Amino acid sequence: MATDSGRDGPYALPAGGSELEVSILFADVRGSSALAEQLTPTAFSQVMRRFYGIATEVLGRFDGAVDRLLGDGVVAIFLPGFAGADHARRAIDAAHALVHATSGTDGPPIGVAVHTGIAWLGMVPRPHGPADFTALGDTVNVTAHLCAAADAGQVVVSEPAWRAAGRPGSAPGARRLRLKRRRTPVAAHVCAPRGPVPGHSCLCPADGASNSFRYSPYPSASSLSTGMKRSDAELMQ
Repeated sequence: MATDSGRDGPYALPAGGSELEVSILFADVRGSSALAEQLTPTAFSQVMRRFYGIATEVLGRFDGAVDRLLGDGVVAIFLPGFAGADHARRAIDAAHALVHATSGTDGPPIGVAVHTGIAWLGMVPRPHGPADFTALGDTVNVTAHLCAAADAGQVVVSEPAWRAAGRPGSAPGARRLRLKRRRTPVAAHVCAPRGPVPGHSCLCPADGASNSFRYSPYPSASSLSTGMKRSDAELMQ
């Protein structure tokens, strides 16, 4: 059994894994292929390593567990045992903070997506070395596709994540996204971040919500892979 301590007490998963509602965040650098074409491999690696460092620090402040670095992207899991019952809100605020932190000269342009739903969480074997902790299932796939629909500087929040963060119903700005290989469109909100802290994102602070941050790094998880591209999603009004 994998056990760690979170804000709400000990957090444990059965040896065979478990299904749990979590919030998933995908962040992807926009125009990375064109950037790599213009730079030397070493110069490109410096840009990406700076992005990885910024992402790891920002996501850690919101108690996000970095699952994997995906070449030009980052995947994070917001577990209720670490991020608390308001994991959806923390994931959304982390998304806005990450866009803010990488804007201007601080990092490359990125698009970010957040989705909340049931995922399988557990350990998966690796060819060599110890097993890795990861999240699997449709919730993870939907988040990857939603990230493909985000332009530079945008945060795409699925309707389930929006509701879980305390916004009941669909806001007037909600859109329906038709995602590749999915039969039905996914309702989502496309937000332009305005700042790095709760209260400056697309969500207004809930009554009595705390705006304080606590850095409690979680062991890196891995084994998620998507291979999604911008062409994988089509925005539909």
